[in-house]
Amino acid sequence: MNARVGRWSAALFLGVLLSLLCILPCFAAGGVSQVNLHIGQTPDSVYLTYSAPDAAQGAVSVTGPEGMRAAYTAAPVWSDSAGKYLYSARLDDLAPGSFYTYNISGIYTGSFQTPADSGTFTFAFLADPQICFSSDAKATGALFSLLNKRDDLAFTYLAGDLTDSSRKERQWELLFQSGGVNSSAGQSFMGSRLLAVAQGNHDNSSFSGHITAPSAGSDVGPAVYSFDYSNMKFVVLNLNSSDTWTAQADLLRREAAEAKSNDQWLVVGFHQSLYSGAAHVVDSSIIAARKFWSPLLAELGVDVVLQGHDHVYARGFVTNTGANANLPVVRNAYHAGSGAPLYMTGGESGAVKWYAARNYQISAGDPLTPNYSFLDVNSAVPFQNPWGTDTNQTHEQTYTLIHVDGDTMTFSTYMFRYDGRTDKMVTTPYLYDSLILRRGDAARADIAATTVTASDSFPSAGYVDVPENTWYTGAVNAVSAHGLLDVRSESRFAPGESLTRAELVTALYRLAGTPAVSAGTAFPDVPRSSGCYDAVSWAAGAGLVSGMPDGRFAPDAGITRAQLAVVLYRYAVYSGASVATGSGIGTYADWRQVGPWCREPLSWAVETGLICGKPGNRLTPNDVVTRAEGAVFLQRLFASRMANG
Repeated sequence: MNARVGRWSAALFLGVLLSLLCILPCFAAGGVSQVNLHIGQTPDSVYLTYSAPDAAQGAVSVTGPEGMRAAYTAAPVWSDSAGKYLYSARLDDLAPGSFYTYNISGIYTGSFQTPADSGTFTFAFLADPQICFSSDAKATGALFSLLNKRDDLAFTYLAGDLTDSSRKERQWELLFQSGGVNSSAGQSFMGSRLLAVAQGNHDNSSFSGHITAPSAGSDVGPAVYSFDYSNMKFVVLNLNSSDTWTAQADLLRREAAEAKSNDQWLVVGFHQSLYSGAAHVVDSSIIAARKFWSPLLAELGVDVVLQGHDHVYARGFVTNTGANANLPVVRNAYHAGSGAPLYMTGGESGAVKWYAARNYQISAGDPLTPNYSFLDVNSAVPFQNPWGTDTNQTHEQTYTLIHVDGDTMTFSTYMFRYDGRTDKMVTTPYLYDSLILRRGDAARADIAATTVTASDSFPSAGYVDVPENTWYTGAVNAVSAHGLLDVRSESRFAPGESLTRAELVTALYRLAGTPAVSAGTAFPDVPRSSGCYDAVSWAAGAGLVSGMPDGRFAPDAGITRAQLAVVLYRYAVYSGASVATGSGIGTYADWRQVGPWCREPLSWAVETGLICGKPGNRLTPNDVVTRAEGAVFLQRLFASRMANG
């Protein structure tokens, strides 16, 4: 009996001690903790939520532009599971795109910026921090610390599963105060930046009172809402209860119609991943959701779908029948509006678990293709993983930054590894994946820049080896009419043979008007008697070429696509044209093969439409250029020069 009493007393003491440890961070913060700001359904409202050990911390003051001051009262609700009061207040009558500071009971001060109604912006996409233990919380704290260094985040979309068990207060405490090197990073992040949160299957409908998400009505269920940010409409759905799907679908139809009427990007977010790359892909609940939502999302012209749940990073443009749309890359961008939304699963932003791909069979009526063929990138499948090793092995965390600039949306996904046990960074953040999505005028500009003049715009060059109506016929006719490329022998153009280095500089020399050459070439393999002597001398003097490492020019050698891009880039500089580069070449599957020495020129060549990708959305920078390809590149350069005067 005494032994049992002793064990009971020890258990009681341990329970009390753990409870004290759970609420210590609350008191350490001066009585107010777990402060966060959730975006409202309209630009003039923000939801403020926090906790305190007593019911006397409800006074909130807000200071805004032009000395604006307002007082709000946050209502406290006692939480038995948390052992504290949870407060919430809706901050109303705010001005769009404005900076505000707030103070809670003279104890906690923070700041935020309301959604802008125009202009460029960047938001972060995170999925499944799923805080469970102190070690994975420290890794999530490292993620928040990385994001805290950015001052350009308009808001953060968090695709559900904030904690592993929503009723365990210790996990909520760790989300905000992770401990270790980055202990306060979560609180700093969520107390100064707007959140947009989806309910995950590990979250309850109220996020245990710790985060206040708006709702569009009781019929659609909790945490279903929409908001506008500049020219984007963002709709957050909740797939946890199929009983509300029909009502949510009606809401989405209304929001989609408004987005199209206002010429907005349409982005949809929810937790469960309809098209992912790992273990949940054929769960019965996912199959049911995919059957219901996939055709509707395609029908409504949704541009982007942001998902979580599957603890892998994956993306693909997927049709309403679950197949890869195989969209081409045009000037380093995909084009929205194909009826195949970009589905993106956000990976593991925390460090609690990573899933492996599974073999699956497709059931009747399931809009899904086999072997993850619906995806372009999948971090769980080595052959679809640009870095070759699946994240189930590397245990890397993921975050994505999405930049919206008018009709262009740029996605940059980073991975890193932080070891919460040692509290140290193992692999520093690196750019894992990137892509550009364009629509409207930006997409039309892509097409215009890469359109080759029709073959009947110039008289036929009459080459016996250039058929009518091939992809290069018009270009061959154009460069022949301008005398840029010579025949190989009599009436043969030799479109499949390599474009030589001498032929390229000769074409550019002629395009430049065959200027006088003041100094000869110093290349030993280009004597004065050579037919390309003047062209090579001019190209070397103008800084277009510098020769081979051994001092030769190698006039008869083929030129690679990367080398050609460098020469064309230098020619543009020589001609006084703008050579500003933008988002690079990350959308192409093989962009990692592009070396630093040619990255900027190749980015410029892609973005100006001079060089396009090959099948499979590959740049193939090390492939040797054929004469047919060279004719197309030169025709585009000539057309661009004419268009720019």
